[in-house]
Amino acid sequence: MDWLDKIPKWIQIPLKILLPVLCIFSGFLLLISDNFAEKLYLKEFRQQNGFAFGLIFTITLTLILVYIIFFASKPLIEKVKNYLVKKRLINKFKNLEAVYKSALYEMYRTPTHSIRMEISNSVATYLLGIHAIDRSVVSTMGYVFEFFLQPWVIWGIEEEIGDAEKVIRKFEKNKHNLQKRKDFNLYQQAYENGKEFLKFIQSPVEAESDEW
Repeated sequence: MDWLDKIPKWIQIPLKILLPVLCIFSGFLLLISDNFAEKLYLKEFRQQNGFAFGLIFTITLTLILVYIIFFASKPLIEKVKNYLVKKRLINKFKNLEAVYKSALYEMYRTPTHSIRMEISNSVATYLLGIHAIDRSVVSTMGYVFEFFLQPWVIWGIEEEIGDAEKVIRKFEKNKHNLQKRKDFNLYQQAYENGKEFLKFIQSPVEAESDEW
């Protein structure tokens, strides 16, 4: 690797410094007046190498703009990426079968979002397999573990809570107009289901059950 030591020091300058320097220098030579260039003894030099400096200026300015756009948009890209991942996980929760969602609801209702189950429990085994829950290292009686919710499951439940609240608000706000619709019973049923779900999910329970 001795050849690295032979590289001119200016080539080893980081791009974030080198590009602006080249852009400013080349742009300066191109844009200054002839009188000012003559005072700096650069007029003839500019006339001889104008094309090269014009090319350098165009390339470096383009690269700088690309870097600015990339780094400015990076946080937005990350937010969009995180949103899509979160949405996919929430949909994964919503598509779970009722028996698994029931167990997750019970865990959510406890103060610690956890519940004790036997390691051989089929529900626990499945939920562990899809990473909906995790378990403690220490067990009770050697086969009963404390299982707790993963964050994406909490996201899914909280979105369902939000959806139920929206249905309730919409029905209460537009009840008079909805009564004129032929499908009023469907709206009313959704309203009742939403109220029932909120009452259930927001009623805390102790983390003692291992029936799942």
